[in-house]
Amino acid sequence: MPGRGTAAGVMPVQRIGMATQDMDVIAGLMSERFAEHRARFWCDDPARVDAGVRTVTAGPLEAALVRLRGFHYRAEVSPPDAFLALGLLAGTGTVAFGQDQVSLARGDVMLDATDLRHTADMRDSVVTLVRLPRPVAAELAEEHAGLPATGLRFESVTPPATCAGSGWSGRTGSYKPPTRPRA
Repeated sequence: MPGRGTAAGVMPVQRIGMATQDMDVIAGLMSERFAEHRARFWCDDPARVDAGVRTVTAGPLEAALVRLRGFHYRAEVSPPDAFLALGLLAGTGTVAFGQDQVSLARGDVMLDATDLRHTADMRDSVVTLVRLPRPVAAELAEEHAGLPATGLRFESVTPPATCAGSGWSGRTGSYKPPTRPRA
């Protein structure tokens, strides 16, 4: 459903939602929207399967909530055409990029920014995804960090900056922002 607005600078918003117990349908939608992949599934009780995707797209940005509940989802994933940030809200998972492997638990986040095929192994999970096209990331790097777009690349899913590194968990290979004391 496109958003409506008449003011200058208002960007149309598109929302898509889908729920299913057919695991093949969810895999097809994820291949189409985020990254081409080949998925396999296992479940103890097909009646407990709860799969679904809700996405919001505004211009080149897309955010999604993906439910993969009640089953084990393993996928061989082609390099995405965009940068994907993933946050795990429920369940567990492992993502392997060549030598790098990230184990995910509830609350963990990671950046899928490599140009490598990788494996995602998710169990009874709910994830958030934010998709940022590579040209947009390059433009932002040039504008805000002074980096030339042609030199923008990520060689690891770990944050390179010292300030970001303070929240990096070596145990899980994921970033957690530092907690702030309550006032």
